[in-house]
Amino acid sequence: MEVTADTQAILLLLSRLGQPKPHPAPFVTTNYDKLAAWLHQRGLRPGDLIQANARALIHEVPPPIADTARLEALLARGTTLALTLDSWASKGLWVIGRGDPDYPRRLKQRLRREAPPLLFGVGPRADLDRGGVAIIGSRAADAVALEFTRKLGSRCAATRQTVISGGAKGVDREALSAALESGGRAIAILPGDLERSSFDRALRGAIEAGHLTLLSPYDPDARFTVWSAMDRNKDVYALSDCGGVVSSDYDKGGTWAGAVENLKARWVPLFVRRDPRALPGNEQLLRRGGIPLLASELEDGDWAALLRAKSSEAPAPPEQPDLPI
Repeated sequence: MEVTADTQAILLLLSRLGQPKPHPAPFVTTNYDKLAAWLHQRGLRPGDLIQANARALIHEVPPPIADTARLEALLARGTTLALTLDSWASKGLWVIGRGDPDYPRRLKQRLRREAPPLLFGVGPRADLDRGGVAIIGSRAADAVALEFTRKLGSRCAATRQTVISGGAKGVDREALSAALESGGRAIAILPGDLERSSFDRALRGAIEAGHLTLLSPYDPDARFTVWSAMDRNKDVYALSDCGGVVSSDYDKGGTWAGAVENLKARWVPLFVRRDPRALPGNEQLLRRGGIPLLASELEDGDWAALLRAKSSEAPAPPEQPDLPI
């Protein structure tokens, strides 16, 4: 696995590198972002921290940003990093950092400092920045909602639009299946268990065929947590051209929280299934600025044109400059 110097440095600072309890503990993202900003102000990159003459630079980092001893200890894990990268590569896993050319620009543009410093994945990574339709909904969706999801995923596949989801049971997984069964492409952004999911029999064939990419902003062996599931919602929206909420509870749950966050940030236009049988969160999201999407509209002859026309109803977010690596 070929990994840039910048990404190697970020891995050394942020990843456990397969160690259950590394000492010292890796940085959290907020710590790393302060260090990245400090480097950027000096015209430097993360990779400069692991060059042969980096000792003097490391000692220049002010204590409020990073403790020198901790920084040196984390960056000294070169052998562990090499072994870990070999292990990941043997399993088909790859990693890209925020400064790599194939890191999705839309994540940096939309999320700014909240863009994940690292993205781990399995499957094709050449088209991560081409957008798509984020399809989101409850794990406990009813039969009507799941049928809507299947039609939506199939229509996206027919118009060569990538389906993007969180990969959870219910609406997320149904959207992936519908897109793949219709010959389309899909991306699932997981809140954990990337390595284990990469060997899932239901997914492996699509991965090997180049139709499915699994992504995660967390270490490949990191386990699912409620926090990580909530945190990665923003990545699902920011990677897409538009979002579609099929089924949402009101004022609770990850679907609601992610949709409200997107409406506030205006990352992408948000379509919401309008149906009197839908969960109460759907109507509340429509009242907050969601764009109604009816089941009958999924039968429209020019689906892509319909999405473009409806998307124009939502205000576009302001363009912003790139952030430090």
